[in-house]
Amino acid sequence: MFRRDSFGEIVNIFKELPPAWGSDMALIYAFLCRNNITIDDGVVLKKRIHTSDKVSVVRNPRVFIYPKSEARKYFGSFLTAARGTKYYWLTGATLAARYVFEYWLLRVDRSS
Repeated sequence: MFRRDSFGEIVNIFKELPPAWGSDMALIYAFLCRNNITIDDGVVLKKRIHTSDKVSVVRNPRVFIYPKSEARKYFGSFLTAARGTKYYWLTGATLAARYVFEYWLLRVDRSS
């Protein structure tokens, strides 16, 4: 894994937190906030699906957003991921806008 040693600090941050919906993505976000990343339009990482696996068609991807009851923990894990970096305030503003967009403007009902 690229820059594996830099994950130690990040893993220690998340060890102290209770498990939460989407914490795997917050862990990766913490890594991205702390490292210089180069954007390249070439494919360097590809998720593969085995040809014998059943592939589901997702007609409405909006139903797969975080459950509303998990929003506080979900957003908290992303703020924790960005804490101490120059992305902290941007992360907070983005999460606030996302919540308004997903639950007020789209009227997504994910009450559970």
